[in-house]
Amino acid sequence: MIYFLYGPDAYRSRRKLREIVDEFQKKSGGDLGVTRIDAGGKPEEVLGIGRTRSLFSAKELFLVEGAISAGEREADYVKKMLAGWRGNPDLTVIFWEGEVDESSQLFKEIKNNATKAQEFKLLPAAKVEDWISREAVARGVRLAAQESKALVLRHGANLWAIASERAKMRDGWEVATQTRQEEKIWNFTDMFLRSKRSSFRPLISLLESGYETYYITGALAGALRNLAVVWHGIESGQLKKASAGMNPYVARKNAGMARNVDGVKIKQLFS
Repeated sequence: MIYFLYGPDAYRSRRKLREIVDEFQKKSGGDLGVTRIDAGGKPEEVLGIGRTRSLFSAKELFLVEGAISAGEREADYVKKMLAGWRGNPDLTVIFWEGEVDESSQLFKEIKNNATKAQEFKLLPAAKVEDWISREAVARGVRLAAQESKALVLRHGANLWAIASERAKMRDGWEVATQTRQEEKIWNFTDMFLRSKRSSFRPLISLLESGYETYYITGALAGALRNLAVVWHGIESGQLKKASAGMNPYVARKNAGMARNVDGVKIKQLFS
């Protein structure tokens, strides 16, 4: 049996991976040998899948990460063995991939031979809010609507980061406080990118509030990178593609700023 989980939303695909393993272990009554293989770090371990039977388990399950980025020898072995793995009732192979090249031949072979293949795309903002609400209820965390929106605004579709902050909220951390602090930083970076002279006063305010200079510089670098990406997207006519991994609000804000700068200005800002 072969499972194939892939896509940029690693949080949901990792959760699905755990569910599949737990279900197999439950069905086997614990009599299940589980082997984890990092094909990116140790590609040669791929060659051992299904070649030897465990002395202690009637059934075996292999979790293979990064097979598509392994070498040609490993790819050829996987392609040759897929059909046999698919029909073996005592062997289960789960291929896990993050963002992946769907045009690769190995990707197509694994997907075509998979008993079940599931893609995990990044959730749009509206669905991220729904996901946050469902997760909060399931974990007994009380979350106001504005707090959900603040989490989406800060992290977009990064469910790992949202889950981390949700855990802190369960222990009493307030998202509103963090949001107000971040607004001070982004107000400064927006002002700097529009008019460096006008940004002097908010910069002094940040320094007097105790913000470290390296943190301010890092925030400024991130803001400039976003502006440059959006500017390039507008110039190339591929704004949607360029800003695909960006929070929609951040993309819209930078689109407005980008229309007032040119390539020379971008270079000056980087300098």
